[in-house]
Amino acid sequence: MSQRALAKEGRRARILDAARAIVGLDGAAALSMRKVARSAGVSVTTLYNLFGSKEEIRLALCAGLLDGIDRELERFPLDRPIERAEAVITVGVAHVVGADESARAGLLAMAQAPELPDPAAPRASEMQRVAFQAAMDRGLLRGDLCAGALGARVYQGFSQAALDWAAGRFDEAEFRDHALYGLYVCLLAAASDSLRPQLVASIAELEPRITHCAPRAA
Repeated sequence: MSQRALAKEGRRARILDAARAIVGLDGAAALSMRKVARSAGVSVTTLYNLFGSKEEIRLALCAGLLDGIDRELERFPLDRPIERAEAVITVGVAHVVGADESARAGLLAMAQAPELPDPAAPRASEMQRVAFQAAMDRGLLRGDLCAGALGARVYQGFSQAALDWAAGRFDEAEFRDHALYGLYVCLLAAASDSLRPQLVASIAELEPRITHCAPRAA
């Protein structure tokens, strides 16, 4: 990479660090191009050249979080697709919770503006679609349901649990348990006969932690 390209990447990184700090400290509503430029030590013109709008900065922050999840998912091969689907949840929860206050602020901003598209939805749903399709290809799930639709539904459950965490209604463990419960229910909808007992056992283990259901008898 040339020195010019390295310098450009350095400026982008400073800008995103500045934006993340502003959102984490003062909330997503406090994000402005002038404030980001000042905090990052670049001109407003440079900022607009690298990021054309606040929305582009928001998308870049979200993409950075998803990139980290993608890298960690490489440790979970698709020849064990159920473990891969679980890892999308557990790794995702860990990255959201560990991202600093900017993740919480971003989630709360989404809740306050439901008309805006969720920038994470396409990629996060695709992570689960890939795992579901691999499970179908191996006969663990029936192929008469749409892997993409199931993946999107799992992400909806994850997103709702994330919002509950951001609002302080869930701690990290509750966030993870509710998201996993949604995953297992979606998997059960398409499960082969051989996989159903494993999923039912996983659901039964989670139920007392997320509802008022008593533990099932063995």
